[in-house]
Amino acid sequence: FIIFLDIGLIIFASIGALTVINERKKIGISIIILLLIAMSYSALDYSIKAKPLINQDELSIIYKLNTIPDNSYVLTTSSYYGPWVQGYGATYVITPGFLDIDTHNKDEWNSFWRSKDKQEIKAFIDAYPKPLYIFIGKRQTDNIELLGECVSLIEKNNDNKIYKYLC
Repeated sequence: FIIFLDIGLIIFASIGALTVINERKKIGISIIILLLIAMSYSALDYSIKAKPLINQDELSIIYKLNTIPDNSYVLTTSSYYGPWVQGYGATYVITPGFLDIDTHNKDEWNSFWRSKDKQEIKAFIDAYPKPLYIFIGKRQTDNIELLGECVSLIEKNNDNKIYKYLC
């Protein structure tokens, strides 16, 4: 509904601006110039204050996912990292509630995130295709390390990790 409302308001505003410009050229042009200055200031201010959503450590380890075999899948246990891994790292990305490979529902993900039980974590991960790599970013809790011999730590950069699932 909001999109259609926006389009309607833009059309009506355009008609009003055109009427003002045709009848009173100086006032109409002055209003348009003021609007352009205000929009430019707002966009510039926002651009200056904007910060990257991930830091350089996270991005550098995501780039390392380019070295895994092309037929591999990457599981990110946080939806925050899914688009980053998809865009900069791997071809096949599995992330909670995002993209098309996720086979678990929200309750199953919540149970997985809270779990400290090796068998429950293993059963959860076994549902995904192999070869499987697991990306853990600094914003995530790492219960993957509980799998012990079933995972191999391939890369580590501060709290960012890439595991290879072996079982």
